[in-house]
Amino acid sequence: MLGTDGAMRLEEGTIVFAGDSMNVAWTVDIHLDEEGYPYIAYSVQRNKSADSLVYRYARWDGENWQDFFLAFAGTAFYPREADYSGLVALDPGKPDVLYISADVDPVTGNQLVSIKDQKRHYEIFKGVTENGGKDWSWTALTKNSDCDNIRPIIPKSAGKHHVLLWLCGKLRTYTDNNLDVVGIIDP
Repeated sequence: MLGTDGAMRLEEGTIVFAGDSMNVAWTVDIHLDEEGYPYIAYSVQRNKSADSLVYRYARWDGENWQDFFLAFAGTAFYPREADYSGLVALDPGKPDVLYISADVDPVTGNQLVSIKDQKRHYEIFKGVTENGGKDWSWTALTKNSDCDNIRPIIPKSAGKHHVLLWLCGKLRTYTDNNLDVVGIIDP
């Protein structure tokens, strides 16, 4: 029940993921499906390691959260912010489609090293599920880049075009970066 200040008590919420000192979760994106139920993406830093980030996906079925491992996310951008991942963008009109940024293969967790400059870079992947988030198929939208492709976002639009935007460049810290906004517009 909401209090007079608009806040609700913690015990009135539902737990999506029970984090702990070894599994620190951060919300990433949320939308509502056609029935008005939320679907969400979030990241988890595992084992207090900046090299062990994963993404998870959850959907509310009307009674419970259905929560699933989504993909390996790779490493944090820099040690001081060990939870900073490349992020996830949920498609606002399609709960079974999303986009991630990772510096590892989303399925195996193997490092991605570009043939262009022999360095590890974050790449953008499109994920599609046919069973509510339990399993995902992946398509690389960027590959062998010479920049980091991070922070994907899909603007919600009533227009006839599907737009995916992200940042490309280098993020050394949140105040020290050199990033361009790039994207894809599909008719």
